[in-house]
Amino acid sequence: MSTAIAPYQPDTTAVAAPAPRSSALPAQAAALVEWAHSADAAMHLAKGLVSTPFCPQGFRDKPYDAAAAILAGAEVGLSPLGSLRSFDVISGTAAPRAITLRAIVQSHGHEIWVEEQTSARAIVAGRRAGSDRIERSEWTMERARGLGLHTKDNWKKQPGAMLVARATAECARLIAADAILGIAYTAEEIDDEQAAPVEAEAPKRTARRRTTPVAEARPATQATAERVEAPARRAQPAPAPAPVAGPPLPGEPDPEPEPALDEHEAPAPELEPVKPGDEKKKATRDQVTKLHAQFGDLGVTDRDDKLRILGLLLNTRLTSSNDLNRLEAHQAIDMLERCLSSTEPKRALDIVLAQLEDGAAADGDA
Repeated sequence: MSTAIAPYQPDTTAVAAPAPRSSALPAQAAALVEWAHSADAAMHLAKGLVSTPFCPQGFRDKPYDAAAAILAGAEVGLSPLGSLRSFDVISGTAAPRAITLRAIVQSHGHEIWVEEQTSARAIVAGRRAGSDRIERSEWTMERARGLGLHTKDNWKKQPGAMLVARATAECARLIAADAILGIAYTAEEIDDEQAAPVEAEAPKRTARRRTTPVAEARPATQATAERVEAPARRAQPAPAPAPVAGPPLPGEPDPEPEPALDEHEAPAPELEPVKPGDEKKKATRDQVTKLHAQFGDLGVTDRDDKLRILGLLLNTRLTSSNDLNRLEAHQAIDMLERCLSSTEPKRALDIVLAQLEDGAAADGDA
């Protein structure tokens, strides 16, 4: 019998160690983590820049505001210093200048140029990359008067530049809404919105009131010319005739029932400008009425179509117009008015919606 010790042979049937659990995050969570890192980096940069002469006065010694501007600029391809130079803060709202929108649009390969610029009219044209169709936006002083902008200081001092700024922003949205998605207003537009129309400030109810406010909403019509001449008629010493029924003054009862929300042909009243805190208040009856009037002008009568369009314009989901807050309603009214002011309103709306739908589909595929 052999006494030699047999060499050790390991058991090859041992259970294999379990594979390590994947630590990969879902795509959305990973993007959120990456954004948080970007926010930290933006804050680090902002703290070092806000006390230097290279930081614009509006962001001086405001690192949190500066960091937010850097992040907002990064989303549309701007450098940190370029972001600080390109955004203005007006009444607590940050917005890019019109020239910034032009730069963003051109950086994405689209074309935008000024065809005409005078102190009375500006025409800005643009063409989306790969398209042969040219979109044009025309702004005139007559249109500015219809919106009550002509009394603003900037419009008095440099009307040509303000007309170009307005036309540039409008054209940029028509040809490249996807490139500037999320930028609702330019700095020039927000500055204009801070002042209420001159007609709304009249303290006395002595002039004849027009009963067709929908016509007054159109800047290039005879109704606008009559409204501009109204102050001269009020100055006449002749006895005023019995007032025609019109919008009630503050404190007065409504003269007649207000129209139903689904009546898209209801008169569109003049609206108040945006105020701080409007995002926390429900949309007013006048705003909802104005929206339905605009949809009627655009040929949109189906309730579901209206909600779908509003959802795309505001990047949200709505089950009723009552879900809108005042800020959202103001933004939707402004965007629809821009479409209505174009030479082909329905086509302009279709282009904007198609671009927004493409952007939403791309986000869903990401």
